[in-house]
Amino acid sequence: MSLSALKEELHRKTASEVARLEKEGEEEAKRIREQAHEEAKAILHDAREEAVAFASKEQTQVSAAKLKAKRLVQDARFQLVEEAVEELKERLADRVNKKGEYQKLLEKLIRQGLQEAGGKGKLLVRKEDVPFAKKFGSVGPPIDTLGGVVVVSADGGVKISNTFEALLEEKGEVFRQKAFELLFKGE
Repeated sequence: MSLSALKEELHRKTASEVARLEKEGEEEAKRIREQAHEEAKAILHDAREEAVAFASKEQTQVSAAKLKAKRLVQDARFQLVEEAVEELKERLADRVNKKGEYQKLLEKLIRQGLQEAGGKGKLLVRKEDVPFAKKFGSVGPPIDTLGGVVVVSADGGVKISNTFEALLEEKGEVFRQKAFELLFKGE
């Protein structure tokens, strides 16, 4: 083989080897780019999942805190309403001490109770109210109450409780609702 043929053969083999290496280099670069792209996608996916989990956890904590705050506010409101009902009881007890006002109210409660019991019955009142109650009928043994009357029908079959405690219990929810409306009107 001549020198020029040898040169040409060497040049051809070199060119072929360079082309093969370039092709392998491009394939390797493509594989590396695809692998890097997949790794980046996985990292991004994991980061998104962590962010969603963190946000969900934070949202749960915020929701729990809001719920707790609502419960505390509700408890405080309930306590204020109960205090208003207790103050109403105290005012009723004070009213008992104002003879004229209380006797008018007691008379009304006695008449209402007697009417519901069929016109006649036994009146049960506080010890202090026995002399006043005798004006309206027979009086039984004194009872322990803030004020008011219990009327027992003549046959004993009907018992009308018009005591302050019974009226408060009967109308308690109405009182609480009114107190709530008055205390928290604009909220």
